[in-house]
Amino acid sequence: KKLRTGVGGGGGGTGWRNYTLIQYYGEGGVESCGAYHNRYYEIEAGRHRAVIEGNYISAPCDGMNNTYSCVRRASASVDDIFCQFTCFLDGPGGQQVDCPKQEPEGYGEYYDLRKDPYQQQNMARELTEDQRKTLAALLHRLENCSGQRECNSEQLE
Repeated sequence: KKLRTGVGGGGGGTGWRNYTLIQYYGEGGVESCGAYHNRYYEIEAGRHRAVIEGNYISAPCDGMNNTYSCVRRASASVDDIFCQFTCFLDGPGGQQVDCPKQEPEGYGEYYDLRKDPYQQQNMARELTEDQRKTLAALLHRLENCSGQRECNSEQLE
């Protein structure tokens, strides 16, 4: 299925575009349930390390640092989702830092939904540099556009 965006969107002027933005902002509190949580410490100028803190208790709750943006594409030729995470020293509201590149938050998530509809195999590390740059650029444009005309522009594609 295609994603409906309204009149004049991308996808050849049909009023449909083949991608959408998904964003989530973590709750920001220190967890006492669900799982361990990561806290990011600066180990030297510009480098941070994720450290697991707290006790594990099996119950669902939101991660302190669980803030992300994704671009979901669906068309005849592609069906995928690409996500990037935002990391903070003290959870959302704290100082924003680069996520550690060796951690899942650092390399993000990518799923080819034709091959993996249940998103069980994160293929983010398998993306070529060009694929990653293309997806990251589209995601950045969607995060920073404003209003229906700008956000539905074919120039985003």
